[in-house]
Amino acid sequence: MDLNKAFGKRLRELRESALLTQRQLAARAKMDPKYVGAIERGERNITLFNVERLRAALNVRPTELFRFDDHQQLTDGQVDSKILLNLLDKCDKITRTHVLNLVKQVARLSTAPKKG
Repeated sequence: MDLNKAFGKRLRELRESALLTQRQLAARAKMDPKYVGAIERGERNITLFNVERLRAALNVRPTELFRFDDHQQLTDGQVDSKILLNLLDKCDKITRTHVLNLVKQVARLSTAPKKG
């Protein structure tokens, strides 16, 4: 396994699920956007200091950056779910409660017997 490429791919997945551009992630991590792009392409062997900067910018646990083996290609539905969960995670408790209640209502409607 090429560790730089695996790390870069995982970084891109986390960045995209956070709905961030490379430029936005770079700004949060106080890095050059071209450097972030090179990391995502597996062209850079970054230091632990920079790994921590990216982790903090993405607001994830350190282990999330290194989940390569069990992280297979996601389907569109899984990507949508990851994006939704990420957005919900950033909401306050009241907003999360309202959104979850809405999802429950939609789920009930989608499983209700069809009329006619």
